[in-house]
Amino acid sequence: MKLILRSLLNVISIVVTAFLVVIFLVGDWVQVYGSDVWMRVLWVVLLISLQTFLRVTWKPSPRLERWIGWGKWILVALGGVFLALAGGFGVVVAPFVPGMSAGDRIAFGAVGLLLATPGIRMIAWARSHRGPIVDSGAAPGETKKALSEGPEKVAWIPAKPAPMQRTKLEPPNPEPWLWLGLALDVVAWVVVTFGAPIYDPLRPLGPLLPASTGLAVLLFGAIVYIRVYDYVNRRAEKRELRQEYALSRVKDIYVPLWDETTALIESAGRYEWAEMRYGDEERQEIWKRGFDRMMRGPLRLFVDDRLRELLTAFHSTLPAYNRAWSAARSDLFNQSRIATSEMTGQPAGDSPTSDIANLIMLNDRFVWGAMDLGEDGVRNFRDRFREMYSRAPGMKPDEADSDLDKLVARLRSLNSAETMRQTSRTSVTAGKLAIKRLEEIVRDPTSVVLEFAT
Repeated sequence: MKLILRSLLNVISIVVTAFLVVIFLVGDWVQVYGSDVWMRVLWVVLLISLQTFLRVTWKPSPRLERWIGWGKWILVALGGVFLALAGGFGVVVAPFVPGMSAGDRIAFGAVGLLLATPGIRMIAWARSHRGPIVDSGAAPGETKKALSEGPEKVAWIPAKPAPMQRTKLEPPNPEPWLWLGLALDVVAWVVVTFGAPIYDPLRPLGPLLPASTGLAVLLFGAIVYIRVYDYVNRRAEKRELRQEYALSRVKDIYVPLWDETTALIESAGRYEWAEMRYGDEERQEIWKRGFDRMMRGPLRLFVDDRLRELLTAFHSTLPAYNRAWSAARSDLFNQSRIATSEMTGQPAGDSPTSDIANLIMLNDRFVWGAMDLGEDGVRNFRDRFREMYSRAPGMKPDEADSDLDKLVARLRSLNSAETMRQTSRTSVTAGKLAIKRLEEIVRDPTSVVLEFAT
């Protein structure tokens, strides 16, 4: 709604300015402001004030701004040609005008030089700056850096510009001039209202009273509009900055926590070693930006309290799970050799028996009951077991599947394996609670990230 209202006010400003331009150009024919000098001055002031107001509040599209810039360049070039021709004409013609005194000829030539000098400079400038004239930013022919090109992250303490300084891309503030115009208009209104009836030299200013009143209303309305416009812009910019700041905090804090937590949950759920510090390069990079390292740095001040509690509880379950995992693997190594030796009737050191035991250790997750192996992984494991089983003396190949099921059931029922699965479920449950809180934060980051500022 605010954007629609602002666009509507800008359109009204454009229409009113265009209307006053037409009045200023054709006023002598339509007799809008008559022949009074003060009325003409008033209309010029109105036109200039509206143009200034429009320039501050209206931002043309890039394509239209380029055409406007070319139009300005053409005006500068044509104005320079006009002034140069007028000044040159005055300098050349002055000596040949009959009836002029020497002083008049010198003055006439001096005026011609004064006119020709800026004209020549304007022509020279237009020739060296061929391109659309922009109001701010880079000069014509230079590259203007986009406002969006800036640092990705928001600084901890934004730098404040020095007092009474204005950046090159920032338009001037018209409000002080509007207040000055309003003050002068009020003085003129007081003089016309109270001075004209009693002081004869001021009586010709009497007809200016309605125009002065209208100008005061217009200037005050422009001030109110600029105040409202600035307030809306400040609110929008503040909201945008808050959103950008919240997104930067999500990127710096909650995305790394999400990556680490999901990786640890996946490891615990797959019955693998749940540790990021001693993994491959990718896991080590996740650990460097993870919860433990973050809690030792300044970013811990911006972590949500509830999430900190959930992540602390989750990470406290991981050492118990890793100890249970190590114990279960050690127990599986010993029990697999005993069980395979009993199954084949051969010593544990013989080739077929030790090969089957090693195969069991390589597929410990299948033995413990992991559900993410897939059909291909299970099929390959069974095929390799049948191959090794058939090489054992006295073993019947058709009994390989049943013996494998019995062996897996025996090893899966070990107390160490059951303890490992129980601690895995505890870790996964705690991690899912932390992920749920992270989802809430990512959906609405401003309500959590900026909570400390409220």
